[in-house]
Amino acid sequence: MSDDSNDEDIYFQHILVHKIELKIDYRPVILNLQALQGGDYMQLLNIFPLEGLEITLKSIKLDDVRGLKTCADRLLDLWVQDIYSNQLYSVISGTAPFRGISNVGSNLQDLLAIPMKDFTCKLMMMMIVDDNDENADI
Repeated sequence: MSDDSNDEDIYFQHILVHKIELKIDYRPVILNLQALQGGDYMQLLNIFPLEGLEITLKSIKLDDVRGLKTCADRLLDLWVQDIYSNQLYSVISGTAPFRGISNVGSNLQDLLAIPMKDFTCKLMMMMIVDDNDENADI
């Protein structure tokens, strides 16, 4: 009997994995360009260090799963899809070269958004005062 047949014997009617919050600090090892060219995209992790990367693996419910490998594959697929669609900004801003750009972008947004909010508020007050002034002339 092989390990694959034993794995197929395991059946899960329902699986519920609650959300998992992770904080990752990763220092890359040597990048293997041949493996990357051969399609091993995990080598991309060896380009930039990840420091203080916070991601959340969402809660997942699976039904009718046969085998541990199938279960793990489905969980990983769903988590990767979620990270790609909802948390990619966190992953990119967690890499060292982009963290500085991310911080500058965030500060630039504050630099523009706060005065713009103040300007909009003052503009509204001026319009109300101007409107009241026109009504007083009538």
